[in-house]
Amino acid sequence: MTSATASTEVSPSLLADAVTTLDRRGTVESSALRDRSAEPRTGIRRLDHLRTLESESIHIIREVVAEFERPVLLFSGGKDSVVMLHLAIKDFLPARLPFAVMHIDTGHNFDEVIEFRDQVVDAHNLRLVVASVQEDIDAGRVTEQTGPR
Repeated sequence: MTSATASTEVSPSLLADAVTTLDRRGTVESSALRDRSAEPRTGIRRLDHLRTLESESIHIIREVVAEFERPVLLFSGGKDSVVMLHLAIKDFLPARLPFAVMHIDTGHNFDEVIEFRDQVVDAHNLRLVVASVQEDIDAGRVTEQTGPR
């Protein structure tokens, strides 16, 4: 860990800032998947599209919470899980999330990722569950499967 990393603070609005940055860029699609034959969208149509995607995502989160006993939101600290966590927090505010956030520790995380995860959990008073791949391997709960040869 470097001294620059140790002094980095994450504000409680970090998740909202990350999503706002995506909104300002105007697209969440991969350039490789984009239909290049389609006409460019106007800013208003693009914003309407993002709001529709947000609404659909929140609907799915609510369905999962209603249907399952112990749902969790997987959180790697990457852009996809940051956006999903932001949507869940936005939807359930001012209440606490009715599910835990789960991080799968592969043993290959950068220190900054773990620090970011912990700061987000603290800033939003989240319940965190951490599972370790290595612990499951050591306990024999995970075995390597080989395919046909």
